[in-house]
Amino acid sequence: MVDNLSSAFIDSVTGVLVFNIGVLDFCLDIKTVISTVVPKKSNKITNRGDSDTEEIEYNNEIIPLLDIHTIYGLKTPRDDNDTRILLLDFKNKKIAFRVDNIKEIISINKKTRDSLKYVSLNNKPYLNGKITYDGQIILWPDLDKIIRDQKSYRIHSVRSRIDSKNEEELL
Repeated sequence: MVDNLSSAFIDSVTGVLVFNIGVLDFCLDIKTVISTVVPKKSNKITNRGDSDTEEIEYNNEIIPLLDIHTIYGLKTPRDDNDTRILLLDFKNKKIAFRVDNIKEIISINKKTRDSLKYVSLNNKPYLNGKITYDGQIILWPDLDKIIRDQKSYRIHSVRSRIDSKNEEELL
């Protein structure tokens, strides 16, 4: 169904961060973004010994680094000068993933709200919908499903992750 974004949705979103994964544009509510980080060795990106899961240490917290490219069936490229890691706090769960680049931040105000068109994509895996704005098609990922289906990532609050590490236990 195509319509202006619902007022309930728009009332909760003050802006979106638009980024690229492969050739596709995606966006997230700016309020979920803790930080964007340039990947480099000093970020302490590591693999847990029991799987291929990567983690990033950020402000003394261990955060699962999800492979968002694979989730959408895209090849994961090598990091380059445009690559960023998005650190997110989504429903009190901290997660991270690499994006190919950050494109823009769109502030949601009366003018932009009136020019945004939203299409729900309930039948597409890992997508809530798509937004058409200023000639662009921007996909809205379904973080609930991504987190739920990433069984090997076992997302927990950072506090429980730290407690688990202390007990020598394991997005």
